[in-house]
Amino acid sequence: ARHPAVAEAAAALHGPEGDRRLTAYVVPSGTAPHPDALRAFLADSLPAAVLPGAYVVLDAFPLTPNGKLDRAALPEPQAVRPEPTAAPSQDEALDPVGAAVLAIWREVLELDDLTPDEDLFDLGGHSLIITAIAARIHERLGAVVPLDVFFDTPTARDVASVVRALREEQP
Repeated sequence: ARHPAVAEAAAALHGPEGDRRLTAYVVPSGTAPHPDALRAFLADSLPAAVLPGAYVVLDAFPLTPNGKLDRAALPEPQAVRPEPTAAPSQDEALDPVGAAVLAIWREVLELDDLTPDEDLFDLGGHSLIITAIAARIHERLGAVVPLDVFFDTPTARDVASVVRALREEQP
């Protein structure tokens, strides 16, 4: 709500149980801000893990008969994948560990065209997804990746670097 182009703001969880994602709803004060601008604005004060995965602009919030926000009437967000900030990397440039980590991310996130440099949190990643990715990395590559690695390095390419280092440390 502190963004200059936002008159009102609210947040709600949407999605199936166990895979609920935070959605930000905004009523603009004039021209509607682009979701990327809102995400960048929030990223200055919030950790990546708690940033909304979707942004929905509304003309007005739905209200209950008592005049309060009717969260149940907020529309489901459309699945919109953010535009990559850089040119996509070629999968061919990945070594076997990088390719395996990317394959795991694609499976868990259900995105066949995911590139190695896309940000996990931009794609709606959250703690359950991180846990699933870490478990599959451990199962398939034998590396136990601490969960905080995903917050510090939220791309498949960067996590693959950590996996390589962890595997080299093993006796």
